[in-house]
Amino acid sequence: MRSKHGLIVGAVVVGLVLVVALRDFLAQLAVLLVALALSALPSLLALGVIGALSYIAYRYVTTHKGSVVPAALGGQTAAPHGSRELTDGLAVAFRRNNTRQLQLTLAKLPPWPISQHIQHTAQELTDLKRSIYRAQAEGVPAPMVERYLQNMGQAAESVWQLASKVDAVALQQVPYALVAPRLQQEEQQLQQLQQALKDSREGIALLILSGTRSEVLGEVEDDLRALTQAIKGLELAQTLQRVS
Repeated sequence: MRSKHGLIVGAVVVGLVLVVALRDFLAQLAVLLVALALSALPSLLALGVIGALSYIAYRYVTTHKGSVVPAALGGQTAAPHGSRELTDGLAVAFRRNNTRQLQLTLAKLPPWPISQHIQHTAQELTDLKRSIYRAQAEGVPAPMVERYLQNMGQAAESVWQLASKVDAVALQQVPYALVAPRLQQEEQQLQQLQQALKDSREGIALLILSGTRSEVLGEVEDDLRALTQAIKGLELAQTLQRVS
């Protein structure tokens, strides 16, 4: 009699352990039913069932351990596409002078006219950056070099943000005719920025040839002022789109 009660207690204990280990409603229900039914089975059969269930529980726990990822954590591991990631990627490629990576990334933008303007502007930024550092090597004063670098950095950041926005819009699979009217202002500002970047390189050429003579500095100041206005125009166009 004591032996039978011992088996019953053992079956219940094993059942409870399995319930905790499996953590599944159907598995819990099945184990509890089996544990209760064991009290009516012969001793040897009860021991055999307990041993089999213990082995199954062990294999289940060891096989599935660490394989289940909560939905919240899984969502955090997915990198957002068309967000800050794209902007940062372009910025890193530009900072490291990785022209190939920059072009490959921008080539993935939708085949829209504004994408071509972004690519052309990126090339102008690359050319200006090369000109600035060459001017530095040729002895152009550091304050002037720093002003060019600061303007170039602001222009690049604004262009990368626009590229990210265009990419995000394209992911919605909307027809270009729907968004074209809202992108016209950005296209115009990109064209102005391209021209301002070209003019800046011309100013750098004058600085390399003639130094900081007064007439040269006057032209350079005009170029820098035009570049600043073009950058502000592109930033304002993007801000107005968000507000509207």
